[in-house]
Amino acid sequence: MAKQEDRIAAKAIRVREKTGATMEELFAEEMAEQEDSVAEARSEEKILMINRGFLLTRLSLGFFPVAGEVLPKPLGVVLILSSWNNPISLALDPLIGVVATGNVVVLKPSELPPACSVFLANTIPSYMDDKAVMVVEGGAGVGKQLLDQKWDKIFFTGSPRVGRIVMSIAVKHLTHITLESGGKCPIVIHSRLSPFQMQIELMKMTIKRFHGYNPKEPKNMARIVIKHYFERLYGLLQDPVVAVSIVNGGSLNVEKMTIEPTILLDLPLDVEIMTEEIFGPLLPDFIARLMILRELEKVSDEEDMSTIPEFDINHITNLHCPLDNGNNIGSSNHLLSEEDQPLSSVDQGTLHNAGVVQKHLLSYKAPPAELSIRL
Repeated sequence: MAKQEDRIAAKAIRVREKTGATMEELFAEEMAEQEDSVAEARSEEKILMINRGFLLTRLSLGFFPVAGEVLPKPLGVVLILSSWNNPISLALDPLIGVVATGNVVVLKPSELPPACSVFLANTIPSYMDDKAVMVVEGGAGVGKQLLDQKWDKIFFTGSPRVGRIVMSIAVKHLTHITLESGGKCPIVIHSRLSPFQMQIELMKMTIKRFHGYNPKEPKNMARIVIKHYFERLYGLLQDPVVAVSIVNGGSLNVEKMTIEPTILLDLPLDVEIMTEEIFGPLLPDFIARLMILRELEKVSDEEDMSTIPEFDINHITNLHCPLDNGNNIGSSNHLLSEEDQPLSSVDQGTLHNAGVVQKHLLSYKAPPAELSIRL
């Protein structure tokens, strides 16, 4: 294993020395397709390079002087099916952990952003041993053929609909699976700490500060990379009920497929934008001064909200019990910046925690019991 790792590292160094490729050149295809900034590409690389594991085993005092030791072993051959919405990071993130834990990988990038798929297929073999990491391009048919094979583990990032298909096939082989799919998760704002209208004005100011006064221009906003998804978002905004609820934004550039960040207020819960995943810069908010917590629990259980309910702060201590959508309590910003904390829910969103560390550790086989006497 050590010789193989040395060979892979030496190959990567030779390619870098030979090509002299810079960050801008390596990410040229991705930035051309998504029009990401160089700073964003650099930040994504920095996040992806963070890889930590927890191998500390603690035994109770009753076992003294016996010491515990974790002996992780690779699972074997792993299939990674990545998504289209973050096509580079959602492919490389699990790949790094799976390779670091000694597994062989077959990666199938999403075919929907084709430039990113080609970029991964052309670049990864230049840096990694093609006997250990293989990139397979193709559409749904190729994905189905791959799933029909026997794998030791499958990583899937995508919609709940496709996730059900993946799970139904994987269960035939009792394959380990990490399923990361989307869903709705309400954001709770404390009305006594920050009046709702003030929050709306702050959101407007922040959008202008981040994206300028013409956010739909490609230089200010990443574009929707797939025409079908742009048309779906455009159709959501054309709904008369949605159109009258716009309080900020709403403009778009059809040619460049960009949409200005749009704030929507007072939407009925039964309109499509409130019942389906959005995957776009549309922010529907539902204002409800809840007198009883039961109303919030009902909305959460129905999975119908990507919303901002306003309610009395006295209820905050009771929120842990009824809300199970994910990271609802406290500041989610802190959770997002702490990679060791799980981002997950107990509903349909994610099977296994979606955090980087949890993904990587799940690439190991269950460690065998190993006890030794401390001399």
